[in-house]
Amino acid sequence: MKEYIEYIPLSLSFPISSSSLFFDIETTGLSAKKNHIYLLGCACYQNNQMELHQFFSESSKEEQNILIAFSDFCQKFHTLITYNGTGFDLPFLKQRCEFWGLANPLAKFDHMDLLRLISPFKKLLKLPDMRQKSLEVFLSIERDDLYSGKELIDIYHTYEASQDLRSLSLLLLHNKEDVLAMPRLFPILSYRDFFSGCFRAADVTISPYRDYSGEEAWELFFTLIPDTLFPRSFSCVLEELHLLGQDKSARLRVKVFQGELKYFYPNYQDYYYLPQEDTAIHKSVATYVDKEFRQKAKASNCYIKKSGRFLPQYKECFTPCFKTAFHETPLYLELTDEFLASREIQKKYAMHLLSVLQPLP
Repeated sequence: MKEYIEYIPLSLSFPISSSSLFFDIETTGLSAKKNHIYLLGCACYQNNQMELHQFFSESSKEEQNILIAFSDFCQKFHTLITYNGTGFDLPFLKQRCEFWGLANPLAKFDHMDLLRLISPFKKLLKLPDMRQKSLEVFLSIERDDLYSGKELIDIYHTYEASQDLRSLSLLLLHNKEDVLAMPRLFPILSYRDFFSGCFRAADVTISPYRDYSGEEAWELFFTLIPDTLFPRSFSCVLEELHLLGQDKSARLRVKVFQGELKYFYPNYQDYYYLPQEDTAIHKSVATYVDKEFRQKAKASNCYIKKSGRFLPQYKECFTPCFKTAFHETPLYLELTDEFLASREIQKKYAMHLLSVLQPLP
């Protein structure tokens, strides 16, 4: 068994606790029953540098030794950071520890799997797949390593047979770049933070435009300032919604409905419908209306009408809630002076629209 230690200067724009450990393994195959771990890499961040430790098994007989050495080393850490550790690294390590009759050293760690956090944004960011190398390309993280984990299996067997130093350097380089790239992936979490509400509503404006028929229409623009910068610009469109994020801000556009909508009373049993007025009134008032001009209200006609400007909502987040017809969507909220004056209400509404554009798990 060999242990390699290296200190790599690295400046990061976000905090990483010194109790966090970045972790990645290299194996001779995908099955923990038939294969073994030949290289275990991990790194911590402190004093503007990464401290990288790599535990290397020169043959399958030394796997137990690297597991014990790693177990001793990781005791001072509390949080594990991986890329797809949930799906591969952790269950593989657990099974190999069980094979050797060892306790799983990571069983009590808090775990952050970057793949799980980032994968909901594959479509938004137009990523070809969710491989770690694809995210590195997206963030312009350069690599010297040119091999996949699968290709390295043959290189490892070559090293086992010949102790070839070039093969060893290729194995160590791949694992090193996998581990050291993880903290550099953190800026991509700015998208998750943004859609989770880590932004402030800085400005709202209403602008007129001409629609396809030449009629005057209106649209509302939000300027949203994220807590952290976007590493790359992005955009998404859904029906009347359009979002563009770039560097220090995001611009959210939504079409304003101008005209007449209906508010439907929920307790229609307590109302009468007046056909000639095309409106509903409460029973306490309807007693003053002749019976021939009123009828018991139904859910579909128990409404009052209101004219004005309205914004779409895709579930009933704001009340009163207006509709074009009883079963029609979207729903609407009235665009009031209170809305235009309140940053709190604007952020709540913006978060609602963001949840429609990018649903989070």
